Amino acid sequence: MWRHLRAGLQRHAQNCIAALGQLSRQPLASILTIGVIGIALALPSALNVLVRNGQAVAGGLENIRDFSVYLKPALELQEANGLAAELEGHVLVETVRVISADEARPSTNSKNRPDSRM
Repeated sequence: MWRHLRAGLQRHAQNCIAALGQLSRQPLASILTIGVIGIALALPSALNVLVRNGQAVAGGLENIRDFSVYLKPALELQEANGLAAELEGHVLVETVRVISADEARPSTNSKNRPDSRM
């Protein structure tokens, strides 16, 4: 039994030395082969990370209840209302509320003014 084990180990050592000789005789081909094998082994794990990150992002999007969209200041209120009507027609949109620039500005009554508190 020990004789078979020793013969197997000698065969492994001979193959290892032969492989190192092959590497030294053809370094470019060996480097390219090692690179291809490395890429082939790395691709599945990279894809796994990409899919898990995509699931995390998509899972977060399912819980969004509302969000704001800011339009260009030069856009007319009529165009904004048209866009709101178009969005309300979408099956995934429940409600749309347009707030004009005048409505969005803080009111100028005395309780909102910083100097009135002093």
